[in-house]
Amino acid sequence: MKQEDFSIVRWDLSRQRPIVESLFLKFVVPEEHVAVWLRYTITKTPTLGHGAVWAIVSDRHGNIATRRAFAIDDVLFSRTHPFLRIGEATISTGRATGSIESHGHKVQWDLGFETPSPFFRHLPMDVMYKSPFPEVKLVSPHVSTRFYGKVVVDGGVLDVNGAPGMTGHNWAGQKFPIEWVWIHCNTFEHEPDAVLEVAASRVAPWLPFVALGFLHVHDQEIVFNSPLSLLHNRLNKNEDMIEATLRHGQKRLKARLRRPRVAPVRLCYVAPDDQTGICSNSPWWHVQAALYDDKAFDKGPYLAIRSNTCTVEDMQLRPCFDTVLDDRLGGGDDHD
Repeated sequence: MKQEDFSIVRWDLSRQRPIVESLFLKFVVPEEHVAVWLRYTITKTPTLGHGAVWAIVSDRHGNIATRRAFAIDDVLFSRTHPFLRIGEATISTGRATGSIESHGHKVQWDLGFETPSPFFRHLPMDVMYKSPFPEVKLVSPHVSTRFYGKVVVDGGVLDVNGAPGMTGHNWAGQKFPIEWVWIHCNTFEHEPDAVLEVAASRVAPWLPFVALGFLHVHDQEIVFNSPLSLLHNRLNKNEDMIEATLRHGQKRLKARLRRPRVAPVRLCYVAPDDQTGICSNSPWWHVQAALYDDKAFDKGPYLAIRSNTCTVEDMQLRPCFDTVLDDRLGGGDDHD
């Protein structure tokens, strides 16, 4: 599959099967200490059917979170090229626009992003994107890109000029795993071209996380998603830390993340089978990552990178409570 194929909407109107699908982007404006996360979603479950547009703007002091839901008739997309419009908000090749007013705030955006750019296909084989397993498909069509344009928050203008970020796409047609963790960073100190992405999930509480990942640094690109890698890759977490160990041949990546002081945004996600999950979203995690050669592991890492602006999404399947944004149509004041 070509890079742009991974940004094409997967929902098939003719099949009328449940699906939860998300096209999203996120970036950081380092000089302003501001992070932006935008999400365009389609939710079609046994009891729900709507599109929604989400926006979170964060700084070191807190978050502004907005969401607006639309009837499914207000969702327009192409099955041949990247294009999705929900209400008046659109995302397509190299462009994202929109405006949301909810929860006492108004967020508007008109953005461009660089294409082509590096991409990360999380699953190791094309057939896995067409088969029932795994239940959640994910890909980063632009795992590292630069954003340009502006974001307006309650009348204040944020100029965006080469802000580092990414675009992502995920969809599920049956159910969610009971837990997932998603990590992304391309704002490493002294390494402007470095990119790290890790995705991990588990389907039962007594099973370990299955993790995969991507690292680009010093003109080398390492993908940690081979069948053999998946047997050894691990992620562990507690309330304050996340630790991931990924392998590719003789290379071993160890990443350690520390929870930020700024509280995350708590979101309510809906699975295709109508179960709900609470997702904590924050762009301010601290990450240290080190790359080792197994043949010389005792000598320590031959490469180390760090950042204070790492995005983490941590989702657990459970009933929703105390969430800021809720994807159940009719919840809160964020719907049409």
